[in-house]
Amino acid sequence: MNDRKPDPAIVARDWWRDLQADRAAMAKLRRCHSPTEALFLPATLRLWRALPLSRHQLERAGTLAVALAHVRQDAHEDAPNRSIAQAIGPGSLDTKHQHEPKLSQVRFRRLLLTDGQDEAALMTAMVRLVRMLRGTVNVPDLAVSIVWWTDRTRQRWAFDYFNAGSARPGAGPAETDETAPALAAGDTP
Repeated sequence: MNDRKPDPAIVARDWWRDLQADRAAMAKLRRCHSPTEALFLPATLRLWRALPLSRHQLERAGTLAVALAHVRQDAHEDAPNRSIAQAIGPGSLDTKHQHEPKLSQVRFRRLLLTDGQDEAALMTAMVRLVRMLRGTVNVPDLAVSIVWWTDRTRQRWAFDYFNAGSARPGAGPAETDETAPALAAGDTP
């Protein structure tokens, strides 16, 4: 028997691909104003059942479902190692190698201050982010980030925003975002 929990990145990507064929469900999810509203849709419940989330985390599945419904193209296919935070950031802390960020530092800071306890605020922030990126988002990164929206995730985003991910605490040569544990001891999604 296999006791491994499913990988949220793979589950979400597969669910998102299936959603592309169900235009009615996608349209209903896009019109949801809260994660709770999304829970009334069968597509969201299918996602929740497939994710490593408990009954107490139903709203997190709603947040993810609504955000994914706004994604039009998976940027992971073209640039699998480029995170969402890298895509919206200035590229570097070094002013010589910076470019105009897609999301200003002030707005990025506001995004990072979005608490994982307020699902409606997290959903709104992520939908805005997807829209700002014109629907082209790294689906696995979005999924893992939403499912595990903790201090650790926000810290990873802060380092990635300035393309300083290798300087992030805990990011050694043997640890990448794919191999790092999803949660630190005591963290809750």
